[in-house]
Amino acid sequence: MTMNGIKNLLAGITRNWYIKVPCLVLALGLHYFYQISSLDQRSFSVPLTVKAGGLTLPAGPVPSSVRVTVRGNRNDVAGISENDLSAILDISYYSQGGAQNVPVLVSLSDAAAQLDPLEMRVTPDVIGLKVELRKVRAVPIKPMLEGLVSPGREVTGVTVMPSTVQVSGPESVVDRLAAVWTQTIDIDSRQVSFTGQVGLELPTPLVRFVEVSRDTKISVIVMIAEKIVTQRITLPVTPDNLAGDLRTVGELPTVEVEFSGSQNIAETISAANSLGTAAVVDCAGISETGIYELPVQVTLPAGLSVTAVNPPSIPVELAAGEEE
Repeated sequence: MTMNGIKNLLAGITRNWYIKVPCLVLALGLHYFYQISSLDQRSFSVPLTVKAGGLTLPAGPVPSSVRVTVRGNRNDVAGISENDLSAILDISYYSQGGAQNVPVLVSLSDAAAQLDPLEMRVTPDVIGLKVELRKVRAVPIKPMLEGLVSPGREVTGVTVMPSTVQVSGPESVVDRLAAVWTQTIDIDSRQVSFTGQVGLELPTPLVRFVEVSRDTKISVIVMIAEKIVTQRITLPVTPDNLAGDLRTVGELPTVEVEFSGSQNIAETISAANSLGTAAVVDCAGISETGIYELPVQVTLPAGLSVTAVNPPSIPVELAAGEEE
């Protein structure tokens, strides 16, 4: 292009510039407004995943989700779903415990990543979190029994195999764990010992089992036996094997008998219903009158045994003549 041609071009561009410039600005504004009006936005609640493959772990609760807002062309945004978004809290690179402000990392699926334009905003974008060093420790396993065995029976012992389980978690949380409980073991109306398989319950979401899962079953032996109780009863004392020409003077004192044995049998014994029970003093071999200190002998139904008699002996005065 010649010099005259360039001059003519510039003259044509600048001619009536005070009219052309406002028109250009207006055209750009209309284009921007069109672009803005054609964009749309949607918000999603996206599950938050903690990435903790290093030396530290979260030592407190972590939000279960974050809010992600996407902005782009209306048709593109309409095609995005929650499955196209993922949110990660990466603490794998922290090597020491303490309070940390961890950024939330949001990523798109391969299909959504191809959309342009597309803007994303996450709320909150940083989460304050306490992290601690990871610790592994063996913790005792305790059985969780539910229900009541049959009347007159009792649980005498429970054995779990293995007796401990390895747990991994934040140091302070693992140190506080006193035990890991089994899932519920139903003993309602049970009469005899039994064995079974039962799973384990995670004591807190902050810890994990090592080498086993929540679906792993452990062996349990529940020992059930007759319930043994101790009771007391007051019994009258009667003479036994008394010679025909002798009699007791006055009433013999009562004694308090302590006994133990089957609960079902013991509950049938009372002062008012003492069938099968007796407290006697044996007068065999005594042929003369006088006062004798004789031991008290107690008889109880089968299944019960005497543990104490108070007093163990009583004075018995014998006089001549048949007992009235």
